[in-house]
Amino acid sequence: MTAQWEEPPLFDAGPPAEPPPKVGEDAARTVRRRSLLAAGIHPTSRRKLLGGDAVCGTCAHCVANRQTRTYWKCAKVFMTGGPATDVRLSWPACVLWEKEGG
Repeated sequence: MTAQWEEPPLFDAGPPAEPPPKVGEDAARTVRRRSLLAAGIHPTSRRKLLGGDAVCGTCAHCVANRQTRTYWKCAKVFMTGGPATDVRLSWPACVLWEKEGG
């Protein structure tokens, strides 16, 4: 048995939209980190940015994790061996920042 008529669509949405292009994990992480910095939040510690000229590279809690390469981490947050907890020395410091050596 066939239908005598077809119901018109409720809305004419046109052809289906193309899915957004997939980006790699590194690119997605970079986008996330940039948006957090723009919002005034440190990407690794998720704390408020300190302001001023202080950067992560001058913090007493910034430690080197030396493997085949050197990966910088923050000793004040849970550290993993992966890139999600890496710190960039040039990032603005968060409120956990303390002067090196004291």
